[in-house]
Amino acid sequence: MRKSHTVEPNTFFARLDKFLLHLYPDIQRSSLLALIRKKEVRVNDGVVRDPSYPLQLGDEVSIFLPESTPKWQRIQRNTKGKRKLLPREMDLRILYEDDEMLAINKPPGISVHPGIGERNRSTLIEGLLFFGQHKGFEPFLVHRLDRQTSGLLVVAKNRIQSRHLSKVFRERQVQKWYWVMVAGTPPTHQTITEPIEGKEAETHLITKRSFDTPFGTLSLCEVGMSTGRKHQIRLHLSSKGWPILADEQYGRFVLNRELKRAGLQRTFLHCSRMNWIHPDQRSFSLDAPLWEDLQAFLDRCDQQAFS
Repeated sequence: MRKSHTVEPNTFFARLDKFLLHLYPDIQRSSLLALIRKKEVRVNDGVVRDPSYPLQLGDEVSIFLPESTPKWQRIQRNTKGKRKLLPREMDLRILYEDDEMLAINKPPGISVHPGIGERNRSTLIEGLLFFGQHKGFEPFLVHRLDRQTSGLLVVAKNRIQSRHLSKVFRERQVQKWYWVMVAGTPPTHQTITEPIEGKEAETHLITKRSFDTPFGTLSLCEVGMSTGRKHQIRLHLSSKGWPILADEQYGRFVLNRELKRAGLQRTFLHCSRMNWIHPDQRSFSLDAPLWEDLQAFLDRCDQQAFS
């Protein structure tokens, strides 16, 4: 069974393999690559055996897919345990929107994508799908935030803008800043450059205010990253003796237990600001105000309102 597809703006990918993976998400990457190597894929009637072959708008791509059940079963991906994404109505706090992108203030306690333990819970991508259906666009996530992290999340409205923004994030052309509250009193300015899993990592910290509380000295800091390693901010600050408050993985168990009783129910980590160069070459900046739960705890520290 041979199927043909035209490369259009909404399906355009610079590489042949990525184009086919988008069209056939239920087929394993290794199986698609095998079909390319076996000369089962053609571009403009010419056989192509290079998965990285560059495509152009208007190219005609055809692929031969096996019709018999045994062969098809061998190249199908195992989707057991995965649930289908369903558009779900959700209260999205939109900070910015134009024809190309939108930015929201992500709430805490919600995952960006379904994962283990998320089978029965709505996820942010499903809320964006619902919003996009009613506004006439397909959302594309270009970066992520952890489930308990709140703050600025950027979403592309088309594939061309998605590629641009993904490149901006991948090539570290975006500056990201977070509000964190930590135990202890870090220096006014600090740059941490300890590698993470053997890879370079650089974190910049600015201490804004410190508070004397029943839990010891706590400090509100603004933190930026020149790199984007997994758990980078949490790891770097903990390694210096300034763990983020209520961080169950890298924080202090006894302190976290006391903070929970005082009303801080999740890690004090909020993506507050991003800067990059917009496609029209102007400097672009977005800000996300602190979520109410973190602001309430900050106010209590400021007012010494602990019983």
